Amino acid sequence: MTIKFRQYAWKMILVFILSVFSLSIEFMHSKSMFRQLSITEFFFIGVAVLSCIDESEWQWREVAVGGIFSFFVLVGRAFIDYKWDAWIAHIDAINLVKWIVVLPGFFLLCACPVHYVYARLRILEQEKLKEKGNSHWMDAYPWWPFLILILLWLPSYIFCFPGIMIPGDNGNQIIDMFNTISSGNMQISAHHPVLHTVLLGGSIWIGHTFIGSDVIGYGLFTGLQGIVFIFAVSYAIHYLYTLGIPFNIRFIIVCFIGLNPMFSNMLVTTTKDVFYAAFLLLFIVELAKEMKGQGRILLLIIFATGAILFRNEGIYVLFAALLIAAIFNRKYRLGIISLALLFLHLLIGRVIYPNLHIKPGSVREVLSVPMQTMARYIIGHEGDWTEEEERAILKIQIIEDEEAWYEPNSVDSIKNLSAMRIGNNFTNKEVITYLKTWIRLGMRHPLTYIDGFLDMKNQYMYPSRFTGITEVTVNTLTTENSQYSFDWLNVIHLNLYYSKSLERARQIYESFRTKLQSLSIFRYLCISPTYVWLAIASIFFFLKKRGRKEYAFQIMMGMMVLVLFASPLDGGDFRYTYPLAIIEPFCFLISLYFLRQEDDDTTRIEK
Repeated sequence: MTIKFRQYAWKMILVFILSVFSLSIEFMHSKSMFRQLSITEFFFIGVAVLSCIDESEWQWREVAVGGIFSFFVLVGRAFIDYKWDAWIAHIDAINLVKWIVVLPGFFLLCACPVHYVYARLRILEQEKLKEKGNSHWMDAYPWWPFLILILLWLPSYIFCFPGIMIPGDNGNQIIDMFNTISSGNMQISAHHPVLHTVLLGGSIWIGHTFIGSDVIGYGLFTGLQGIVFIFAVSYAIHYLYTLGIPFNIRFIIVCFIGLNPMFSNMLVTTTKDVFYAAFLLLFIVELAKEMKGQGRILLLIIFATGAILFRNEGIYVLFAALLIAAIFNRKYRLGIISLALLFLHLLIGRVIYPNLHIKPGSVREVLSVPMQTMARYIIGHEGDWTEEEERAILKIQIIEDEEAWYEPNSVDSIKNLSAMRIGNNFTNKEVITYLKTWIRLGMRHPLTYIDGFLDMKNQYMYPSRFTGITEVTVNTLTTENSQYSFDWLNVIHLNLYYSKSLERARQIYESFRTKLQSLSIFRYLCISPTYVWLAIASIFFFLKKRGRKEYAFQIMMGMMVLVLFASPLDGGDFRYTYPLAIIEPFCFLISLYFLRQEDDDTTRIEK
């Protein structure tokens, strides 16, 4: 080890100096040149320095990932809160020089650990496969993950009974369902997945009507949600066992899902993302079985349909995965299934929902990024548009009072205000005209669009702010915030409440969970950028010419990352990232299995 340290000493010193220098640069105050580093930053510098002790050659994938991650760090450290269109010449010049100077340090800080991890994974890739190998005595009981996760889930379910309600979203869904039942006229909107609205509102209605308890009705839904999700995880864990994944790794995944405070919180929060994540896991397992020639097409179709019914954007993720699987593996029936799912999605949205008089979701959901960057343009360049362009904008988006309603990390306020003042009665042609106008204005002042986009999406790139981690906010989805929705639902005479007898225990439990989230070890497991980085690193690792079957699972993660960047909120709201975080370990391990299998097949052919 001493020899290795001496051999790589100059690299380690170089990485240390450049990393410390880059992270020490002060970006937000032109009068200050340096800032003090935190213990966490020194920890990551230490990881980068120790990663230099490696003899393997660098590959283009490591350079590419290091470049992407260094850009993310630059965004989080240098671009946020800096107004690109302020045009203060001397400050702009100073910051531009700073941005250029810090890039080498940021690159080494990110690329060295990536290179080290990739090198270790390449070694792991060469190991021989042993189907159902490395068995543990607990594997004699195939549903041990189910029992462990049930035990880890019960404290959250008991203390937070009947469940945690998302302010606004869940309340609107429940009101729509009750109004539909009471009036006999369809009031449900496709803004939220209709199946989720029916299950959520229907469970509470059953409790309200037949049991005489709204609380029990709501608790039934939360319980159903938890059981379905835990079953899906257990099903996927057992499949990893059949692939020969060691028990230690499977046990770590179970603990990761069961003990992560954000995951346990989500499991009792009645959001569509929990059911969506469950069906994604089931779909991933059946897709992997199909690629091994062991699949059951009917189950694959059922799980895929479940995913698209619980998340409006799910069709893009599953369509891409099935299409890539069909192309690279010559599984043509998967291509047919992908087209069938697309047809089913269009049939539901264009035929079934209209015939049931279900109100369509707003097109503005898809226009989140254009509306946010347009708002930034309106604020920074007031009046810098023609009368024709103004008419095109006003068909979709408000112009007056834009600055008063603009939020850097969310487009919801402007989107909702535009719906109230303008309405949703616009044509496809008007949407296309709006997008053409958006492109023209963007070409006129591109830095303004970049500023608006980075303001909204920086927390998917870099943990510049730990929103919802150490303080009680809407994003932590606590019972305290949920109580506001309970009180609001009195408008339809629902009596939802948390048990007074458990109030003290609940406060202690939520305080413990919040403290746990604030610890350095757990904090990075409770934020969005961690899982975006892991997805990108995984995708690039499997970009190999000889790889085929693993592409489908990597494209799933890639599409989910794109959906995150197209969503209306920033990464502070973890529930958008939750499904991606859940599927990542399974997608990676199954992809690694197929890659190693293909290597073994290639070796046998060569021999």
